[in-house]
Amino acid sequence: MSHEFELHHRVSNLISLLKVQDVTGSEAYVELLLANRTPYITTTVSTHAAKRKIAELSSKGEAFLKKYEELKLKQPRDLDPLVYLLSKMAGDKQLCEFVRARRPEKPKAPVREASITEVFGKADGEELKAQLPPKGAVLTAEEITQLKGKLESLTANIQGQQKKQQTKKIAGTYPEMPAWLTERPYLSCDFLPPGTSSHSRGVPGGKGGAGGPAPPVRIGSLPLETQQQAIMEDLLHLMMGLDGRHIVSRRLSDPLWDDARQFDVDPTLDISLRVLTTRILSAASHYSSIARFVEGNAGYVKGTVNQALGAAMRDLVKEYLIVVAQLEHQLRASLLTVQKLWYYVQPCLRTLEVTSRVASLVERGECRGGKTLSVLHGAASGYVGDERAQELCLHLAEAASRPYFEMLGGWVYRGVVSDTYGEFMICEEAEVGRGRLTEEYNDAYWETRYTVVQENIPSFLEHVAGKVRDTGKYLNVLHECGNRGDGGVGSGGEEEEEEGVGRGSAMKELRYSVKEGQYVERIEEAYTHASRTLLAVMMKERDLLGHLRSIKHYYLVDQGDFFVHLMDMAEGELRKTASDISLVRLESLLELALHASLVDLDPYKENLRVSLAQCDLITQLREIIAIEPETIGPQALTPRSVRRTTRRPEELTGLEALSLEYVVQWPLSLVVNRKALFKYQMLFRHLFHCLHTERQLCKAWTVHRIGKACSLRSLPAYASSFALLQRMLHYVQNLQYFMAFEVLERNWCTLDHHLRSMTTTVDDVLAAHTDFLDRCLKDCMLSNKGAIERIHHLLILCTGFAQQMQQVASSLDATTAATAAAGKKGGKWARQRTESLLEALRATVTGKAFEEMVSTTEKDFTKNLTSLLGHLHQLSTQDVEHMTSGMASRLDFNGFYQTQVAHHQ
Repeated sequence: MSHEFELHHRVSNLISLLKVQDVTGSEAYVELLLANRTPYITTTVSTHAAKRKIAELSSKGEAFLKKYEELKLKQPRDLDPLVYLLSKMAGDKQLCEFVRARRPEKPKAPVREASITEVFGKADGEELKAQLPPKGAVLTAEEITQLKGKLESLTANIQGQQKKQQTKKIAGTYPEMPAWLTERPYLSCDFLPPGTSSHSRGVPGGKGGAGGPAPPVRIGSLPLETQQQAIMEDLLHLMMGLDGRHIVSRRLSDPLWDDARQFDVDPTLDISLRVLTTRILSAASHYSSIARFVEGNAGYVKGTVNQALGAAMRDLVKEYLIVVAQLEHQLRASLLTVQKLWYYVQPCLRTLEVTSRVASLVERGECRGGKTLSVLHGAASGYVGDERAQELCLHLAEAASRPYFEMLGGWVYRGVVSDTYGEFMICEEAEVGRGRLTEEYNDAYWETRYTVVQENIPSFLEHVAGKVRDTGKYLNVLHECGNRGDGGVGSGGEEEEEEGVGRGSAMKELRYSVKEGQYVERIEEAYTHASRTLLAVMMKERDLLGHLRSIKHYYLVDQGDFFVHLMDMAEGELRKTASDISLVRLESLLELALHASLVDLDPYKENLRVSLAQCDLITQLREIIAIEPETIGPQALTPRSVRRTTRRPEELTGLEALSLEYVVQWPLSLVVNRKALFKYQMLFRHLFHCLHTERQLCKAWTVHRIGKACSLRSLPAYASSFALLQRMLHYVQNLQYFMAFEVLERNWCTLDHHLRSMTTTVDDVLAAHTDFLDRCLKDCMLSNKGAIERIHHLLILCTGFAQQMQQVASSLDATTAATAAAGKKGGKWARQRTESLLEALRATVTGKAFEEMVSTTEKDFTKNLTSLLGHLHQLSTQDVEHMTSGMASRLDFNGFYQTQVAHHQ
C-alpha cells in the first residue's frame, strides 16, 4: 500500500512538471505502471550499452561519461537502472521532443564579477594587487611564472581553509584530533608540501627537497656509475616519501585524488637509467597515495571502518618499508644496481598498486561505513583472474569489516545499535517511543523506530538487510517485555538455552568471507530464533488470538445479546446530546450489559472502555476518503483525518458519537495499535448504526399490530406504510447479514487460519491483521464514497420513518390510556378502548399529512435504493474482488427494483 501511494505521488508530480492538461488523473497511469512493471536485473553489458547509447545521442557525451564515472564511485543503488531508463527515453524521438518542449526555463541570474579582495581576502588581495602589472603591460616569461606561482599558492591556502571548515562541520560532536598533527608537517609519512625543507627529516647526505637548495651539478655531467649510485639513493628516499636531490615530487592536483603523484626527473639523466627510474617511481607514487589515505582516515570523522582499513594498509606499508631498508643495506654494501632494484621492487609493486587503487576508490567516492565495504567487495570481485590481487582485497575487506561486523553481531544477537559515527545500516530513532502506539494513528513505532539506511548497506548484505533489521527489532521487543530471547518461551530448558540467540548463537562470530553463506547462514539463524521467540510470546504468553477474539465480540458485534442488553439499559442515556452524557454512568451501564450477556465469560472484558467520538461516522469517513480516494490505507489514517470537524460535539447525540476503546499491553499494542483500533471503531459505529436502525423499525411494528387487530388493512395509506416498513426491514437486515456473515465472519476465518498455521514472524501477523481490517472496510463499502453515502442516506430514511411510525404508536397509546381511565369510572372500559383506538388510528392513517409522508418516503427510499443497486453493480464490474454483486442480489432478490427502474424509464 505504501509503495502504491509513493508511486501515485510521483506520477502526480511528473504530470505537474510536464504541464500535461486534460488528463483523467494519475490513477490510470499508476494502474498501468503496476500492471506492466518487470524486475530490472543490472548487467555489465546492458549498462555499457546504455551508456554508449546516451553518449552517442548527446551533444556532451564525454561530460556525461565523466559524470557517470564520478557518481559510480559513490556506490549509488539506482544509478544503472536510471541510466538504462534514460537510454530508452533518449531513443524515443517523440518523447524527447515532448519533454524538451515542456522543459522549464531557468531564470538568468545577474552575473557579477568578484573583486580580488573578495576572492583572496583583504590582506592577500591587496598584496596581490600591488604585484599585478598595469593594464596593457607586456610580461616576460619569468614574471608570468612568478605570478602563476603566487596565484597557485593563494588558491591552495583558500582551498585548505575551506576543507578544514568543511571537516569541522562534518565532525559535529566527534572527538577532535590534536591540532599539532596538522601543524607539524614533518610528522607526515607523505612528501612534504612545496616550500618546506626536507633537511630536518634526516635525509642522508643533506639532500635538498622541492624547496631546498638546488643540486650543485647536473647528474648528466657525472660518470654513469656515479649517476646510478646517486639515482638509486634518490629512488630509495622517494620510496619512503622523501624528496631526492635529482628527483623531486610535484604538487598534487586538486582534488588530491584525481591524479597520482608525479615526479620531476633531472633531464640530463642517462636514457637507460631514466627508463628504469620511471618504472620504479610508480612504487613511490602508490606509496604516497597509501600514506595520504592512512593519515586522512586516522581521525574519527571517517568512522571505524575506514580507520580499520587504514590500519590494515599501515601494516602492509610496514612490510614494504622493511623491503626498502633491506635494499638500502644492499646499496651500502655496493651489491645493488638499478636493474636489481627494479627486480626486487616488482613483487611488491603489484601490492602497492592494488592498495593504492582501493584507497583512491574510497576517497574519490567519499565512502565510509557500508559504502567502503561495498567498494572493497567490488574490487575483490573484479580481480577474479588475479589471485594475488584478489587475496589482497579480501584481506583488506576482512580487516575493514571487523568493526562493522561487531556492530552487526551486537544488533542481531542483542538488539543493540552501537553506531557512534553513523556508518551502520540500522538507524535508531530514540524519540519514537512505544507510548505513541496508543496515541497516534499510524505505525510510527514499528516502521520508524528502527530503519535501514540504504547507503550504509554493504553490497554483500543487501539481500539480507530486511532480515537484519527485523532480527534486532524482534529482540528489542523481547527486551522490553522482560524476555532476553535466550531460550524457549516459558521452558528455560538447558538445551533451548544453548540454542538461544543470547547464548549459543553469540558464540558464532560474524566475519567477512568471500563465501557469503557463512555469515548469511548465521544471520538467518538469529532471525529465525528471534522471530519464533517473539511470535511465541505474543501468541502463547500474551494470547493474541484471545484478545482479537474478544475485540471481535465487541467491535464486530459477534455476541448479539450484548448489544440488546446495552441498548435496553443505555438507550435513554444515549438519546441525550454528547455533551450532556455522563461517561461514568455510561461505563457503569456498559459493565452491567457485559455481566448480563454471554460475553461475561470473556476473560478480557475488563479491557473494554466506552468513549464518545468528536464527529459522526459519515463526516469522518468523508474526510478520510477525501484524502485518499476510493481507499483507506496507511497514509489516509493520520491525525489530520480524525481531527475535530466543523460540527460541534454538543450537536451530536450519544447514539451518533458512541464508540468503544480496548486497552492492550505491550507487545500486543504492536498489532492492536491505535490505527487498528481506529479501523475497528469505524466498523463498530457502522454496525451499531445499522442495529439501531433495525431496532427502531421493529419498535414501529407495534402500530401495525394494532392496525391488524382493528382490521384496517384495507386502508391504502396504512397498507403502503406496512409495505414500506417491510422493505426497510428487508434492506437493513440483509445489509447486516451481508456484513456479518459474508464479510466479517469469512475474513475472520481467514485471519484465524493464517495466524494459527501460516505465520512465522511478527511481520506476518501485522500484515495478516492489517489485510483483514482493510478487506473488512473495503467489503463493507466503508472505503467507497459513493456507496457509503447512499447506504447512510437510506439508514437515515429508515430511522426517520420509524420515528414517524413510533409517534403514531405513541398517540395511540395516549388514547388508550385516556379511554382506559374513563372506562374504569363507567365500568365499560373494554368496548370504549377499542372504539377510541379504532377512531384514532383511522383518523391518523387517512389524514393527508400521513399519506404525503408515506408517499414521499417511499419514493425517496426507492430512488436511493435503486441508485445504490446500480452503484453496486458498477463496482462488481470494476473490481472482481468486490462482493457487491451478492449484496445487490439479496436486496433485489425478485427483481422488484429493476422493474421499477424499467417502469420509470
